Amino acid sequence: MGFTCLLDLLHDSIKETVDNLGKLSSKSEEFQTFVFNSFVKSETYDELVSVFPFTSWCKFPFYEVDFGLGRPVWVASSAGPASMVTLLDGQGGCGVDAYANLEIEDMQRFERLLDMSLWSSE
Repeated sequence: MGFTCLLDLLHDSIKETVDNLGKLSSKSEEFQTFVFNSFVKSETYDELVSVFPFTSWCKFPFYEVDFGLGRPVWVASSAGPASMVTLLDGQGGCGVDAYANLEIEDMQRFERLLDMSLWSSE
């Protein structure tokens, strides 16, 4: 599976989840059951399912903050929990930076996938 295919799957999965959750109230029992079941499924499948939480800090005005030393030239995510991906706006508002905190084995698989996709895109 190439990197582009992985991104397409990720996009489709996120869109479907957002569409489904958008129809529910966060206080409803159905919403809470949906969220709880997603964690239970990941725990019961052991090695078959890997859960990688994503968070997006895009559109937060981090580059506009000035604590008296001027605005930052680069904003980065601090080390978070293992198996977490954080998205931030790129420097100068160009693109998106993705910070992936992964377990060693997952990082090795991720790097192999990136290597394969770089060669396949040429």
